[in-house]
This record gives sequence, structure tokens and C-alpha cells, in this order.
Amino acid sequence: DPTLTNGYRYRPQHIFSRDGLCRPFSDDASGTIGASGYGVVVLKPLARAQADGDRIYALVEASALNNDGRAKMSYTAPSVAGQSAVISEALRKASVTGADMGYIEAHGTGTLLGDPIEVAALSKTFGATPAASCALASVKSQVGHLGAAAGVVGLIRATLAVFHGVIPPNLGFARINPQIDLQHSPFYIPTTSRPWPEGRRRLAGVSSFGIGGTNAHVIVGAPPSQADSAEECPPCLLLSAHSRTALERDVAAIDAWLNTFPEQQTALLRYLQNGRRALPWRFAVICQQGQTLRLQPSSIKRVTISDLRLKASEHSPQALLEAWYAGASIEVATRSAPPPWNLPPSAFDLQTFRFKPSADVEQPPQTAERELMADWFYQRQWQRVRRLGTQPIGERRDRLVVCSHERIDAALLGSLQGVYRHVIEVQAGNGYQQLGPNLYELDPLDPLAFSRLIAELDQSGQVATELDWLHALPLSVGGVVNEQSLAAAQWACLDTLSAFLQAWGECAQKTALRLWLLSWQACPVNGQVMRPELAALAGITEVAPQEYPIRCHWLDLPTAQWGSQALQLASLLAEPTSLPRRMAIRDGYLWQPQLQPGPLALPKVASNLLPVNGTFL
Repeated sequence: DPTLTNGYRYRPQHIFSRDGLCRPFSDDASGTIGASGYGVVVLKPLARAQADGDRIYALVEASALNNDGRAKMSYTAPSVAGQSAVISEALRKASVTGADMGYIEAHGTGTLLGDPIEVAALSKTFGATPAASCALASVKSQVGHLGAAAGVVGLIRATLAVFHGVIPPNLGFARINPQIDLQHSPFYIPTTSRPWPEGRRRLAGVSSFGIGGTNAHVIVGAPPSQADSAEECPPCLLLSAHSRTALERDVAAIDAWLNTFPEQQTALLRYLQNGRRALPWRFAVICQQGQTLRLQPSSIKRVTISDLRLKASEHSPQALLEAWYAGASIEVATRSAPPPWNLPPSAFDLQTFRFKPSADVEQPPQTAERELMADWFYQRQWQRVRRLGTQPIGERRDRLVVCSHERIDAALLGSLQGVYRHVIEVQAGNGYQQLGPNLYELDPLDPLAFSRLIAELDQSGQVATELDWLHALPLSVGGVVNEQSLAAAQWACLDTLSAFLQAWGECAQKTALRLWLLSWQACPVNGQVMRPELAALAGITEVAPQEYPIRCHWLDLPTAQWGSQALQLASLLAEPTSLPRRMAIRDGYLWQPQLQPGPLALPKVASNLLPVNGTFL
């Protein structure tokens, strides 16, 4: 992340640390430090991984996820209740208790607020677990906060901990943060790596908490012991590479490795015979168990790869060696074998390529001088786009649902029917009932009523590949702007729309929805706003298309009597989908907001405010 190279300005009580170090749970912790990185893990069902001969680092015993955003004091504040609930759920799913856990890979950002809350949530969850029985540390003390990758890197560290049986340290820890009651908790802070306690099951928990309220906890356990394959392994060490230099380095590295780990010889042979491709440059040697092996690079040869494949079980080791040098492939087993731990990786024959730039390469432009601060700012201004027609252009659209507080007048209905083959009216009321053909009444606060309507339209063939929904309830808000009108606007702009969107999302529709939101005099098109409370539609307009696969348009009318705009409204609805999200109709024209430079008016300092040689108090 190149933005991390710019540094930051330290501010007390904020997330970034005072000295550029992250010391989770320590009394001198002052925040975290940003870092750049990523993590990749491979997940497989246990039975499949065992059948494939994979090295299994850990088992995912259980995981849990929740969101406590509703119950938090602020957007960024952590919550004891939410964190405790997600950890308890993970323990329950894994059928273990806090007493079974040996290590917690904490979220641990090193902030004054976050660390004490995290330990309090863990202590609440673990209950009466014996003191100092579970290690608590955070990978952020080693690499900093990796943002979206912080959780997966913590998972990788906990996975390696249970795999190797080594509890990782929490770096930079001096003394416990006085706001953390570590003495009466089941936790201790390891400052150096230490072996996992003998006789204890290797179980580790990993916490990752999002800034907006999402909490995740995963429990990983040590993998089952992997017995050596019962399949017979021919005593042939087979190596190949793309080049002689790469193969020479491979031979030298494996020779040194075998001298250090001679007990891994069989595992090495099985991996080399099953886990690597056969390449043109080749090396082979016959080796018996217990025999000191010396690899000689002079045995390296270049071969022409053939289609010949030999089954190892049907030939002698010497015949396999000769076939390998003849370009054949050796079939040993039906599944791959993992490499022994700490086996040197294959050597890469690196090459350097230098490209000569062409003579006509354009020189980068000189860095422009910094603009004056007065020219930095932009304002959203409404711009007149074009005059709206009164005759719909193009083919008729399929279906329109109009949701309003009362029935629409005949003129408006006729204009809409000129654009759509079917117009369904839905008026606000109580409960749910069909009043007539294409006429319904329902409670717009009830998602079940909307779900029932959508289901009935679907069964009757009224919901096809596309549907326009015209939400006109905000046009019912009028009168003086006061608490009553604000409550009415919340009902018309937020609550009823939330109920509809909830119902639409649960219906799993394949229909393309275009949602139109109507208001009147809510936007400062001409500099005047009469209904500011209807601007609550702005949030729905921006958020709904991010939550659901729909298109959303907010259209502000000059008056609540939308029948007077019938022809222009119908003409706009008939247009294709390439329309902006925010629009307005004024004086027969279509308007839309655009960002325009808004120079900052700097204060003028008069030179003669104070008289010369005056006396001032």
C-alpha cells in the first residue's frame, strides 16, 4: 500500500501509535501501525486432504460471526458483549470450553480502548478457567495492522502454532496495561516463543474485529497425525529441472539437507517421485535406507522427454534409473506426497532482461505548481440538462407498480399506461387486500405484505424480466416543517422503503428492478428548498444499489401535485436505463447535480482597521 509510506501525524486517543510501534496489552502501548501484506490459505475437507496426501497444518474446529453495530456506543467503538458472544458461539460449535484453549491470537491493536475491552470479553467468555492457563498474543506486534489481511495473517500464525507446538510471542510487551485485569483472568502474555504445554490438546482461537461492528472468531486445532504411506517406495532419488545450473543448485541443496536430516530420506524419495514434474535436465541415483548418500553433479544429463511411462513396481531400481535418463516418466503411486518439512525449494534459474528504451520516449511533464488553496474546493450545483418531451420515445416498457398514499388521477394513469403495458396501483392502508384488477391496498410498513404482493404478481405473470417501481409516498408529506412532518418523512422515505427492499431481497427475484423515488421541493435546484425532510431519500438512493442488484433514481418534482407533471414524468420513465441517480424537474427541464469549482472566499483584511499611533485596550 503506497499510502503507508507517507507517514502520519500522531493524535492522542486515535488508532495510530505515538512512536511507530505496536505493543498490544502493554502499559506503554499507544496505538497500532499500518502495514501492507496479504495471506493465502487453502481449505479442504479433511477426508479429501488425507486422500490427496496433502500436508495438513490444522483443523478448523469451528467459526462464528456476528455484528454488534446496533448495540455499540459509536461506529468505531468495540463492544464487550458482541465480542464475548461471538467467542462463546465458536466455543459452543467446537464443543470445547475456555479451559481447553491453549492460545488466543488476539485482534490486539495496542489501542488504549480496544485492548482492555478485548481482554474483558475473553475473560467473560472463559469464566472460571484456571489462571495463566492460556497464552494471549497478537501478530500485530510483529508486522503491524494489515487492514483487511490482518485476520487471515492471524489465522496463519495460529495454524503454525498448533502445527509446530510452539506458542508465538507478543513482542514489545513490558508490563500489563493497568486497565487490563490480567491477574484475575485465565491469560498470560508470552514475550518469547515457548513450547506448547505437554499433555494439552493444541487448540487456538483467532479473533478478528471489524471497525463497524463485525466480529469473527475461529478455533483451530492440531491436525491428526499423518502416518507414513504403506506404499512401497523404490530406492531411487529422481531430480529434474529446466536448466543445468538450476539442477546443480538443487542437487547441492538436497545433498546438504540429507546430511542434516538423514531420517527423512524415505519421505524425500516419495515426494520427488510423486510431487514434481519431469523436466529435460535430469539427475538420478540409487540409494538404500541407512546408506550415506553423496550426490555428484557429474551425473546430470540433458534428455529428450518421451511418452514412455514405467511402473516402478514392475522394474528394478537400475532399470528405473536408466529409463529416467532415457526421458521416460516413472509412475510410483496413485496420489501425491507432501514434501518433508524444511525441504529446500526448487532453484530458479534467474535471468536478467534489460529493455533499451526507444529514442522517442516522451519525457514526463514537469510537476505543476501546487494550486492555491482557494481553488481546491468543489460544490454540488444543479445544472439544467435538457427540455423534457411530452411524447414517450421508444418501445413500451413492460410493467410499473405505483405505490402512493392515494389513488392516482385518471390523466396521470393514462399517461403511464401509454408507457407501460401494465400499471399496478398500490395504495397505503392497513393489512393486505386486492381492491380490483391491478389495484391493491397494503400496509407499507409490513415486509410480509410486500412479499405477498410480489408473490401474487409473480404467480399471475405480472412480474416479468423487468419491473419499474414508483415510490410516491413522500409526496404525501406537506404542511409546516416540524416534528410531525419529520416523522411523516421518516415513514415515507425510510421505513416504508426499508420494508419493501427487505421483501424484495428475500424473494430471490430474477427480475431487473428499477426503483424510482419521488419527492417535491427537496433539492436546491433553484436555490430554494421547501421540504428539507424529504432529503432522507438521499441515503436510500446511494445505499440500495450497493445492497441489492437494482437501479435507483431519485426524482424531485416542483410540486406535490404530480398529475401536473404527467406527460413529462411519463416521457422520462420511458427513457433507457442510462439515467443519473439524482434528477429534478423544473419548468419543463430536466436538472441533475454536478460538481463545480467553488472557490473559497478568503477573508479580506482591511489595512485601515486600526489607526496609526493609537492607544488600544
